[in-house]
Amino acid sequence: MPLDRDTIRFLECGELALYAACAGAALRPRVARVYGCRFTSGGSRAAVWVTRPAADRLLEALAATGRIAVVGSHIATLETFQLKASDARAIAGGPDDSEAVSAYREAFVRTGIAAGYREPLLRSVIDCDLGSIARIELTLAAAFMQTPGPAAGTPIAEAAR
Repeated sequence: MPLDRDTIRFLECGELALYAACAGAALRPRVARVYGCRFTSGGSRAAVWVTRPAADRLLEALAATGRIAVVGSHIATLETFQLKASDARAIAGGPDDSEAVSAYREAFVRTGIAAGYREPLLRSVIDCDLGSIARIELTLAAAFMQTPGPAAGTPIAEAAR
């Protein structure tokens, strides 16, 4: 299920508050902050980043099921989306992942300042240890607009029409 270029550009912009959620075999929900999103394969595959130990429970649940939802809201406009996958897997992050996370964090802070938030607050919210990054790779199974209102839950392909 590839996404169009405009949607990819929006999801990769770094101006979103991002979270991942999944449940393991016991169906207990696990949530973790996500530090950026990048697409490959023409928009049908994505990578998102989390950090250990904060995301350890999420990563354990992910290893058990492969299922994940990633939700993001634009800091200034609150436009919200959700991605779903059933084949997600986590791998250790490397230098390229640290660069992607750093770029995401700086874009997040710039956008938050422009939206009226104070820089120290933004930096404390988005702070993480670049040495503890895990990359989650996934193939999109579904994508939805989740901005509150009558179109919430609309598949992104339909919302773009």
